[in-house]
Amino acid sequence: MSTPKSVHLPATCPVCGTTGYEARNPCPLHAAAPELLAMLKRALATTQEVERVLGQRHFNPGTLQKMADAIAQAEPPA
Repeated sequence: MSTPKSVHLPATCPVCGTTGYEARNPCPLHAAAPELLAMLKRALATTQEVERVLGQRHFNPGTLQKMADAIAQAEPPA
């Protein structure tokens, strides 16, 4: 008598609807989103601190504002 193989049913990412992932788990992109957002926040803060300390602007202010806007948009609702 053979042992039954485990059955893997494709599930859907609860965030974007992509199929093929384990049930109730987000796809790899959405699973990594909190870490990516934290890295983006650190990059923005570090860039702003370097510019403040050096007294020089290395980035266009609009670029930093776009980064800040992207962070605000990606934040989960409170």
